[in-house]
Amino acid sequence: MNQLQDLINSVSKSSTAQTLLQNEHVRTAWHALQKNESWLLYGSLSLAVALLVSRSLAAQPKPKKRKRSKRSKLQKPEPPNMSPEQQAQQDIDAILRDFETNYVPEMDKYIEAVEQEIAKPGPSKRKGKKSAKKPDASYKQKFEYQYLYFNESLLKLLMKLDSVEIYGSQDLRTKRKQCIKMIQNYLKKLDSYKPEIDKLTVKGL
Repeated sequence: MNQLQDLINSVSKSSTAQTLLQNEHVRTAWHALQKNESWLLYGSLSLAVALLVSRSLAAQPKPKKRKRSKRSKLQKPEPPNMSPEQQAQQDIDAILRDFETNYVPEMDKYIEAVEQEIAKPGPSKRKGKKSAKKPDASYKQKFEYQYLYFNESLLKLLMKLDSVEIYGSQDLRTKRKQCIKMIQNYLKKLDSYKPEIDKLTVKGL
């Protein structure tokens, strides 16, 4: 019984038990148990078990919160790995698309403007009659500069095509040859208007 009493005293003096006994209802129940030895035994054991459980729970480490990834939900998919031949095909297609989109429409407009200017009648040579009003832009700016721009741009595209490695592929060789021929045809077309462009430039100075 003395050992039981020592156990009861040690349990009741623990910090956790003192915290529990601060509650009025718990304190009243504890005093009631102390008056009855048999109930005091069960009550002390229950309190001891409760203390052990609370200590074991307090000793367990808290689960770590998972950190959310900082990556954006809408990530761009990585481009698939391409073979050298596929990369060469893509380069040729890009050059052709640049030619057809950025140069062909503008060159067609330029050639049409040159043809319209050539078709105009020359100035009247009658005395006392003033010539028509001067154009807003000089002929040099309107025709010669544009001719030089288109000529230089197409030559650069040909150089880009020539630098594309075809890795011995017959399909790539044929594709590149077709693109080169298309660009060269426009260069020849521009060159065919060069004498007339020179005449217009001299006339408009």
